[in-house]
Amino acid sequence: MEKNSNQKQLIRYLLFFFLLFLVIFFAVYYFLLLKTEKEAKVVDNSQNFITPTSTTQPCQIKIEEKIVNGHSMEPFFKDGETIKILIGYYNCHPVLREEVVAYSYQGSENPIIKRVKGVAGDTFHLKKEADGWVILINNQPVKNLLGEVYLLEEKDYQMLSLYKRDYQGKIPEDTYLILGDNLNGSLDSRNFGLIAKQDIIGKVEK
Repeated sequence: MEKNSNQKQLIRYLLFFFLLFLVIFFAVYYFLLLKTEKEAKVVDNSQNFITPTSTTQPCQIKIEEKIVNGHSMEPFFKDGETIKILIGYYNCHPVLREEVVAYSYQGSENPIIKRVKGVAGDTFHLKKEADGWVILINNQPVKNLLGEVYLLEEKDYQMLSLYKRDYQGKIPEDTYLILGDNLNGSLDSRNFGLIAKQDIIGKVEK
């Protein structure tokens, strides 16, 4: 009888220490999990915000839906189509060639959307052709998505030639050439020249 009693007591002790071990283990695990979440948060599924990690500066992105009004970005963006503007995207991302951006144009109440054709560091020249002036970026004619070459009228040439002269044929830092996909119906760098990064509101997506 005494032997059975000792065995039962031993089993109780073992069970107690086993349960205590489990409690301590899960408590430590939970503590480490909370600490990890505080140090490195990630982008949520909606992509409305990018939260900072412990090693980066805050970078917040707000998504707004807008309706396209006009034909300057056809055929890629059509009049009446709904688009998304990722406001603040370029606070933490570089502006890349061929991306479509929303630009704060002083002559328009609403932002205008255009495609980036020239970025900082690109060489920038204007070449006379029979039908007008051709924009050369890195010695290549600038074309739209359909492969059509942009031609400048004399007044457009006068505008861009000032930038070519002032920047000595090279696009400076945080400066961009933006053009509409529609060759003949677009208000873009042919009219107002190169633009500054600070005037870009965000990236445009479908």
